[in-house]
This record gives sequence, C-alpha cells and structure tokens, in this order.
Amino acid sequence: MIFPPLQGEGEGGDGFGVVGTRHLTHPHPASPLKEEEIIRPPRGTQLFYASEAIIMQAVNVKVFAMPKKQASLDVAKKLLHTIQLQVRWGDMDIFGHVNNANYFRYLEQARISWFETIGAPSGNVGHGPMLVAAACNFRIPIVYPATVEIRTYGKAPGRTSIPIYQEIVDANDPATLFADGDSTIVWIDYQRNKSTPLPDEVRALIGLN
Repeated sequence: MIFPPLQGEGEGGDGFGVVGTRHLTHPHPASPLKEEEIIRPPRGTQLFYASEAIIMQAVNVKVFAMPKKQASLDVAKKLLHTIQLQVRWGDMDIFGHVNNANYFRYLEQARISWFETIGAPSGNVGHGPMLVAAACNFRIPIVYPATVEIRTYGKAPGRTSIPIYQEIVDANDPATLFADGDSTIVWIDYQRNKSTPLPDEVRALIGLN
C-alpha cells in the first residue's frame, strides 16, 4: 500500500508522500500529519506500510520512505546462495498483495537453505548460526501468482558475526526488485548461549576479509 500524498504534493507536486510517526488505528490517517511529524525523503522514493499487521494494532509506528538504491548495494559483498520460491495465494492479505510479514519468511527460508547447503548445525546442539537482527525494505508489492528468487549475499564478517544482504526479485524478470534487506548472523555456542568465533570454513566461504 502507498500512503496518500500531502496536499500539493505527489502527482504534479514535490514528489513526496505522507510519512512520519503517529499513533495509528487505521491504515489511512484521517487528518494530515503535522509539519514536525513529516520526514522529507529524496525525490523518486516509494512509500509502503512498514507492516499492515502492526499498524492495525494501533501502536506507535514510524512510517518512512525508502530510497530505491540502498547503501548496502555499495558495500563489497559475495553471492552465497540463490533459491526460488512459489508465492502461495494465502500469502496475500486483504490489500491484495503479499503481506509484509511473509517477505521476512521468504528471507528466512533463503537463509535456512544456505545454512543447510554449507552444513551449518541447526537446533540447539554445539555451535551454529543465530539471527540477531533483520530489516526489510518493501519496494514493490508482490501479487499472486508469482515466483520469487531470493539472493543471499555475505559481507565482510566480524569475529563472530556475518552481515547478510538479501534481495527478493521476480524470478521471471530479475530486474524487478520486490524487496531487499540486511540481517546479522552471529555464531553461537548453544549450550553457553554466548557468541563464539566464526568457523574458519565459514569465513573462507565469504572470503571478504
């Protein structure tokens, strides 16, 4: 969904949409945002709800515009894994596009698939990966039927962590970027519940140090 433009903006105006922080009980604010609530993004940005599910729960939500180009794209990264997933009809919501929460599920499934490919432990035995942070930029709504391709990239790892960048694109038109996001994986000693140095073989797979 896209927020309605401010009066005098949007089509034929300054190219900005309604963005800001406000207590919402309905996806469309009934009154304009106050000037101090407005965040002015660059021209050419697209606006999407951070999450319809969260907004409908009437919590304080920061709504913002994401530039089409992200700083993540300029950081050295290595393609680690690619997977294609079929979008299910049930992935959509009342707005007629894939619910925002499912974008995170697609990204999660791609990470799990990569872990399985490299033989990373799963469960709570020994050492293995754990997700500690995740973010997603919603670029274009996905509508059923569709096949998406999720590309998982690794960036220069830290002592115990791997910064991950992922893209969700149209499998039939890879130039169409539905969403992208960053996450952080930390290698964990499951018994001690503490971080532990990345295995050398995992570090070697990324090879950006």
